[in-house]
Amino acid sequence: MSFTDPDAALQAVRADYEARPPLAQACQLGDLMILKPDGARPDPGLLWIMGFNGGETEGAKDGAGDTQSARKWFKLCGEAASAVGSPAYIIGERTHWGSPTVRDLVQRVGSAERFRALLKLHAAANLALLHAYRPRVVWMTGLSSYATEAVEDYGLMPKGEPAPRDKRGRLWQEYVGADGVPWLATIHPTGARISAGEFQRVKAKLAALSAGLP
Repeated sequence: MSFTDPDAALQAVRADYEARPPLAQACQLGDLMILKPDGARPDPGLLWIMGFNGGETEGAKDGAGDTQSARKWFKLCGEAASAVGSPAYIIGERTHWGSPTVRDLVQRVGSAERFRALLKLHAAANLALLHAYRPRVVWMTGLSSYATEAVEDYGLMPKGEPAPRDKRGRLWQEYVGADGVPWLATIHPTGARISAGEFQRVKAKLAALSAGLP
């Protein structure tokens, strides 16, 4: 499946949402892309942040309707955009259905097979947007969430070896998209207890990729 323009992609995603079984209707359909700061334009050359799915969070909300978790996430995204010199940034998701966990999301959709089809649908939609608004770099958060599927769905080619965390584990894996755009897949900065030093490393790497440096 592929789309030639973002409008067709949005229509397909909405049709998929409306056709899901009643259990899945509890999910929240998000925008195909969120632009920050408010009022920004989806121009080419921006930082694109690819999350996994929109979470459902509880807690006090500010005047804009954002929870504390969302405010923290937008703050980190803004810092990453500043690091690469991007005047605005685009947030997308690998699936735009909301859930507190990926396990809950699979259960809501109905089966592992249906969930795999959902990832493919949204990848096709996201690729249409990435083609329309070619970013300078894509920052994909959630290093271990269906990583093999991300490589397949987005045509990613790994580049180099994974970068280690400060203590143990992997901090990031670098990729190149089919269109030559650099991708950096990292642990999630709000869900993986990333340290301040590790986030500084991530921002520095994003800045280097944005500038065409190794």
